[in-house]
Amino acid sequence: MRIAGFEFSDGARFQSGAASDQKAARAVGEHLEFLRKQHQNELTPEDVLADARHDNSPLHSYFEWSDTVAAHQHRLAQARGLIRAVVAVYVSDDKPA
Repeated sequence: MRIAGFEFSDGARFQSGAASDQKAARAVGEHLEFLRKQHQNELTPEDVLADARHDNSPLHSYFEWSDTVAAHQHRLAQARGLIRAVVAVYVSDDKPA
C-alpha cells in the first residue's frame, strides 16, 4: 500500500500564521513521512517537536514558540478537557438518576 497524497483533516485548526492550504498539507505530510522513515517507521511527538524547533523546518510555523503564550494555550486545552470530562446527572421526581 502507498500514500496517494496528504491533506489536512476537516476542522483542523492551526495557530495564526500557519498555512492550511493543500500545498501546505502536502509539505507537512511529506516531511512527517520523511521523519517517520528516519526513526525506523515510528514517529513520536518528541520527534516532531525536535524537528519543528528549527526555523527552516516546514513544521516550525505550526507551533507556538513563545513560552508564555504556549503555557496559556496549554492551560486552555486543559480547561477544554475538564469541561468535556464532567457530565451532569439529572434527576426527576418520577424517574431515578
